[in-house]
Amino acid sequence: MKFFPKTIVALCLSTYSLLPMNVFSAEFTISPDDWKESMMFTSISYTPSYVYAPDSGVNVSPSYNLSSRVDYDLGHSFAMSIGYQSKNNYILELKFAQKYIGIDTDSTEIYFMNDRESYKLQINDIIVNQYILNAKYIVSTLGSFSPILGAGIGFSKTATLNQILNSFMLSGSLGLEYTITHNLRIFSSLTFDYPMDMTFQNVNNISNVTLPNSSIVVPISLDIEIPTTSVGLELGMKILF
Repeated sequence: MKFFPKTIVALCLSTYSLLPMNVFSAEFTISPDDWKESMMFTSISYTPSYVYAPDSGVNVSPSYNLSSRVDYDLGHSFAMSIGYQSKNNYILELKFAQKYIGIDTDSTEIYFMNDRESYKLQINDIIVNQYILNAKYIVSTLGSFSPILGAGIGFSKTATLNQILNSFMLSGSLGLEYTITHNLRIFSSLTFDYPMDMTFQNVNNISNVTLPNSSIVVPISLDIEIPTTSVGLELGMKILF
């Protein structure tokens, strides 16, 4: 998972190098005057999402040379946000989202060793609460349509394995907004979320760790990296006032 952000940066730099220089000839500045006639807004949205993960879907340390695998179902999230939109197309947004990531329990298996015996750990579904500060820019207005670019930084709380993992996160979006009235918009965005820490440390004493064909509870201590980096298609509505 460590290589994925570097891949995104490399693609962005490559795209930048291929663009003609006159694309960036316009002056891009922000001043306090830009916000004097800003409008406050609130929005709600729904996002089906796909988790980007390595082939195994999980990294377990120590692995004891056993094969572990996590298969993800399609996830989804609900979000609410408030913010300001300036007269010069700048947007500042504070967003709260709750994401649900389903686990395919039929094919998910995390194995570990204890006293030379092989045990299986069942992983439950993942709930992620996200708190994100986004900065966005309306690139242009094409009739009632407005392309929007966005980037953000935030904080996430991921719950699974009877633990809660706190992590900083990065986000990005590329969207299109449609103006219905002066105060009502609908939008759709391609979104990207990257939690910077996805490793649950010292996982132990989990009640649903059992020896096959028995109900013995096994104390363990593992570091388990469960990727929750995801891409999604956000659909929402925004009200300005």
